[in-house]
Amino acid sequence: MRRGIETFGGTGQSLVKGVVVTLSAIALSIKPGGSAREIEITGGIKTNAPGVPPIEHYGAIETLRVTGGFVAAGGGFDKI
Repeated sequence: MRRGIETFGGTGQSLVKGVVVTLSAIALSIKPGGSAREIEITGGIKTNAPGVPPIEHYGAIETLRVTGGFVAAGGGFDKI
C-alpha cells in the first residue's frame, strides 16, 4: 500500500458470510485464524471515528512494515 490506509466510518452492522454482525471501520484487521505473509504500508494507518482503532491483530503476520505511523484521530481511547 503506497498511500496509507484511512477510514472515516464508525461502528455499524455488516453482512459477513450471510450473518449480520457489528463491525468497526478498523483500517487493518487480522481476525483469529487469519494470516498474512507480508504487509507493507507507506503513508501510515489512520481512523477518524471515535473509538475505532487503526489496527486489530489477532491472527498471524510474518512481516509488518508501516511507515507514517498509526493514528486514531477520532479519539475515544482515553479510558484504556
